[in-house]
Amino acid sequence: MSCDVVDILHIDILQKDFIQPGHKTICCAKVSIEIKGQSPRIIKAKLDSCGSVSIAHENLLGKIKSARQYGLSPIRLRGIGGKTNLLNKVGILRIRRSQNDHCELLCYVFNETIGQTKEMLLISMSAIM
Repeated sequence: MSCDVVDILHIDILQKDFIQPGHKTICCAKVSIEIKGQSPRIIKAKLDSCGSVSIAHENLLGKIKSARQYGLSPIRLRGIGGKTNLLNKVGILRIRRSQNDHCELLCYVFNETIGQTKEMLLISMSAIM
């Protein structure tokens, strides 16, 4: 699917997986997403309590533009696997908080596969708050 075809993304948080203290995984939430022209599907969103930016695969975003067009700087992520390539595209993730209430988050486009996750959705705690 081309990112130009994606118009709106809705997310409902269905439940949260509980992570035991000392566990080596990041907190997750299962979300039901609806992308224009597709059937709803369930994906797992990672919730990053230390992160200051949100990232998502381009198939989950709409209105993708250069970071600078959204007033953001290109970034590189650093983590266990080292540094990423420069992330310089940003799109809008539209989240349904209730039946009639929505909010929109800006997410950097991140199309790399991480482990078993082919379409990454990592939401920063600052965005959640």
